[in-house]
Amino acid sequence: MNAENPNRAWVYLVFGCLAVVVVLGCCLVVPCVGLCGFSTYIGNNQSADVQIQATAPTTVRSGQPFDLTVTVANNSNQNDMLILVIQPLSGGSLELVSARPAPAVNQSNAFQINLSYMQLAAGQSRTVVLRLRATGQGDMPIMVRGNVGILKGRSTTVDLTIEP
Repeated sequence: MNAENPNRAWVYLVFGCLAVVVVLGCCLVVPCVGLCGFSTYIGNNQSADVQIQATAPTTVRSGQPFDLTVTVANNSNQNDMLILVIQPLSGGSLELVSARPAPAVNQSNAFQINLSYMQLAAGQSRTVVLRLRATGQGDMPIMVRGNVGILKGRSTTVDLTIEP
């Protein structure tokens, strides 16, 4: 009996292409999902190596831009990147209009604003002015998180009332 050996090159080609799509998909999707989940995790960690202050008006009109000023101090003994996470905790949504100084990376979405700055030197502080637009109506507490590196951070809350 003579067994046929079919050409399996097309099978290898299909599975090879599928593997490439899966790997590329993981490289794009997993970091985005991981960043959102990781920032939620680090939002609970309060490090003594970081100080944060945030100020904003107490009342804004829906759809009108306002400034949120955030100052983060690096009290650790090492230089590291600065990551700001701004997240409405309830009611309404926030949109980033601009940031001064401009971040190196902006990974903002509908649920939170993530800005990364290249370096915050040990013993130094940085002030960032965020121009935001709030939509909705009523009370909207905003969690403001400053991270120096990945695991050292501190958060505070700014209470905002949105008027029609």
